[in-house]
Amino acid sequence: MVLLKKITDKDLGEKSVPNSLVSYRKAARAIVLNDNKIAIMQVALGNYHKLPGGGIEEGEEIREALKREILEETGAVITIGKELGTIIEDKSRYSQSQESHCFIVNVVSLGSSKFTQEEQYAGFSILWLSIDEAIALFEHDTPNDYTVKFIRLRDLTFLKAFYKILQRDRSKLPFRENC
Repeated sequence: MVLLKKITDKDLGEKSVPNSLVSYRKAARAIVLNDNKIAIMQVALGNYHKLPGGGIEEGEEIREALKREILEETGAVITIGKELGTIIEDKSRYSQSQESHCFIVNVVSLGSSKFTQEEQYAGFSILWLSIDEAIALFEHDTPNDYTVKFIRLRDLTFLKAFYKILQRDRSKLPFRENC
């Protein structure tokens, strides 16, 4: 997968904190397409937005994790298409490096979300937006929270990468499964 960006504290205007122990986390994320609309997660607590997806559990393959996360967060059964790219986030405050793999996926069927208690508490909900609306939404988010600043830049980078693909050739929609 292509490395789209490596995000550090410096990219967010934050000071790096020296650390020696680094934890690693892998995650799967997606541009979820349904009738030319994209699923965006709105988080009321914190007033921000993010792409659907989440952590890859031990022993789980990336594509398995992606299907599980998308089903939980959007209620969608999906087919996985093109790999969009990878973003690495180096969060010095937490001594954490996170590698997020993003795919373009298509909805096969849509059911109900199954948010965790933590997600319910945070006020997660789903918005279905055009790519232009999604980018505008993320560009207007102004997070103060350290972690959310990473989320915003990561997901805005993924959205803009997808936008570039659309600009090159809209006839590629929908993106079909390639595995």
